[in-house]
Amino acid sequence: MNKADIYIYKVKYDEDRNVISSVRVKFTSDGSCFNLSRKLIVALLKTEKLSIKTRIQKNDKWVTGDDVVLYDDEFITTAGNGRRSDNLENLPEF
Repeated sequence: MNKADIYIYKVKYDEDRNVISSVRVKFTSDGSCFNLSRKLIVALLKTEKLSIKTRIQKNDKWVTGDDVVLYDDEFITTAGNGRRSDNLENLPEF
């Protein structure tokens, strides 16, 4: 399994809880963590220069999930899902 450049491990939804508004990420280059807007994640994915994956904590260990990809040039989803909406609902919220 290839190591990602960025791991998404938490999500925050808009007021209506319809769309992800931001995500909590960890950069593998230096271990720094940030809150990034969904729009910024979309822009980073469009560059096709960074690998972004999900990551969850199970039994006090980090487990790498699926690749995060664009759907319809506007939504972030996991590879192979193909749903026309933000699909990171298995991640905890912040």
